[in-house]
Amino acid sequence: DRIISDFESSVDFSYEYKSYHCSKEMLQKAVNGSISFILELITRSNSTLPVLGETYQEFDDKYEKLANISHVTPTEWANPFYDAIWALALALNASLGELAVRNISLTNDYKQSNRPQIAKLISQCLFELDFEGVTGRVKFERDSGFINRTLSIIQFIDGGRKTVGFYRDGILNSQNNDIGGKFDSYNQLVSFPVSMLFLIITIIAIPPAIVVQVISIVKSNYKSIKASSPRINHIAFIGFYFLALTVVLHTVTVAFWLKDSVLNVLCNTIPWFLNIGLSCMLGTVCLKTWRIYHIFFYSSKHNLQHSNYMNKDYFLALVILTLSLVDILVCTLWVALDPYTSNEMRSFEYKEDNPIVVYKKMCYSQSTPYFILILAGHKVLLLLSALFFAILTRRVKWKGFETRNVTILVYLLSVICGLMVPIYIVTFSTQLDINVTYSLLCIVLNMLMYICLFVLFMPPLYPLLREKFKL
Repeated sequence: DRIISDFESSVDFSYEYKSYHCSKEMLQKAVNGSISFILELITRSNSTLPVLGETYQEFDDKYEKLANISHVTPTEWANPFYDAIWALALALNASLGELAVRNISLTNDYKQSNRPQIAKLISQCLFELDFEGVTGRVKFERDSGFINRTLSIIQFIDGGRKTVGFYRDGILNSQNNDIGGKFDSYNQLVSFPVSMLFLIITIIAIPPAIVVQVISIVKSNYKSIKASSPRINHIAFIGFYFLALTVVLHTVTVAFWLKDSVLNVLCNTIPWFLNIGLSCMLGTVCLKTWRIYHIFFYSSKHNLQHSNYMNKDYFLALVILTLSLVDILVCTLWVALDPYTSNEMRSFEYKEDNPIVVYKKMCYSQSTPYFILILAGHKVLLLLSALFFAILTRRVKWKGFETRNVTILVYLLSVICGLMVPIYIVTFSTQLDINVTYSLLCIVLNMLMYICLFVLFMPPLYPLLREKFKL
């Protein structure tokens, strides 16, 4: 009994049972199929609760945010603690009138002789309470101590806890044909239609990008394509594909129920693709604007030739590689020090007044805000630098592609990324609803991809297409 009791309080085997000479496998076998009960600790009411002045959902949202800000794991036992404090406060408040009649003050007369009277009066007031709290109806019965509540029936199956049914007022409501079956009420974090919509929008952009890149390689000596620095554009193409892969992987993590091992790998992979993709794309745009400035202003002012090594593609590619290495280093430290781990969240929902448990999975890392701020820092600097050089070179008149379209691209990216920075900071945080952060991130990344596709990648092909098809 001692082993099973300890096992129930520590499913993750954080305790060692050396004195019992039991292995993990032996404990799993011993408790497999055992039944336990958990008291339901969530109100069914959807209306405003008198003690809160708000609905339970609003209370729960605030509690989740405070817990996440404080890096504390939310627990369902917060609800009864909250109601217990309110019950005591209401009982004390109700007893003040009678205490005043008896000329007893809680602050000044809490002496040994008065304590029995005060305790008895508060106890009487407790039994007179009847209010709707965050755990449901709060009312104390003199015989049983507490009114009937719903019990969740928990069974250990294959080493894990599964909610297999409920018991209330003498009625058993099983989630399966018979207790002991596999409980299968798992939900996606994001609705399936929404996630599929963003996935389709992302996938549609990939074939045109591949076609444009292939044409740029085959026709690299064509005048308009050559003027657009096709070799540097290939780095931007890499960033384009990485951002597309970010949306695909993120969609998989929020739209499908995955094994913990798979979910952990995907969650720790997404920051790599996202940050390297942004560095490649923003780095390309920034260095293009810098090269325009260097050629038309700095080089001419100092009598330098345009063939200066700082204008060469290999030098610009080396700079972008350095930026990507910074992302790789920071993401490596992130995974090494505080990687994302999957967390299973359980919530109660009601269908036809029957409680149903819904399981959801999401990844969590306490260090997320700090690493995201570090990773976002040099990307903000890249964008600000690109905007600075674009403003300086806005009046440069050259028939080549670099000046006109790159300047337009920088202005558009400034607006888009200006919206993305706050979203980027909270994307993997649980402080906002996952539907909101996922949708906003996908919108921003897709806008970034399509703008680069139509403003950076495709314009150099227009003269070739006009010549080919005699438009």
